[in-house]
Amino acid sequence: MHVDPLERLDEFRPHDGPVIDLPTVSIVIVDSRTDESNRQRLQRISRWHCRFLRPAAELWFTGFDPELDHVEWRRIEPWERFPLDYSMWCLTQLGYEIETEHVLIAQWDGFALNAEHWKPEFLSCDYIGPPTWNGRRFTDHPRRRNRGDKVGNGGFCMRSRRMCLATAAIADERHPEARWEDAYICLTLRQELEQRRLRFASEEVGWQWGQNFHEDKPVAARFGFHGPSLLPHVKSYLESRWLCAG
Repeated sequence: MHVDPLERLDEFRPHDGPVIDLPTVSIVIVDSRTDESNRQRLQRISRWHCRFLRPAAELWFTGFDPELDHVEWRRIEPWERFPLDYSMWCLTQLGYEIETEHVLIAQWDGFALNAEHWKPEFLSCDYIGPPTWNGRRFTDHPRRRNRGDKVGNGGFCMRSRRMCLATAAIADERHPEARWEDAYICLTLRQELEQRRLRFASEEVGWQWGQNFHEDKPVAARFGFHGPSLLPHVKSYLESRWLCAG
């Protein structure tokens, strides 16, 4: 079982840092699993975000009721073809489910960490996520290796509704890369999306936003993160910073 960085959330001291107003952003969690441990984990992430994020809305698309008053819940059925079903939902449905200009996607292994590292410039991008195809080989696919200019991961990202509607118009589930929606957007479809005047964050801005699977870089320097291998680092960082003394 993976480490839960927010396992001791109820012991954290009150938030005393900046609070970020995001009137044009919806936070979205999409997860078809129905086990209780996953529900509690996602609840803690949502409660953690409430300490310093003030979005226009928070929407959960899950197989269980989140039981949180601030969350709008829409039930989904378990994915039968994961990750393809999840990927195609994000590519083709997400833009029609939100009403705000932007959507921030969080997952059980990726969420916002540091309010002080938020930058208003993030909202000028149509897609921003941690650099992913950069310096580490994730697959045997040659186009997914050592791509320092490619941003980025979809597990903790923000994208505009314009981007979501554009991918809905051109995504094809028959494409061999469609099962990984972030790679499909940022590698396969990128040129066509940029021709539609959609803007991807630069690598530099992507590093300011977050990190993904790069255990040698400090999570304290980013707005957020994604990746199971980072969970122990995130747990140590959060508890060292927020647990009450004694």
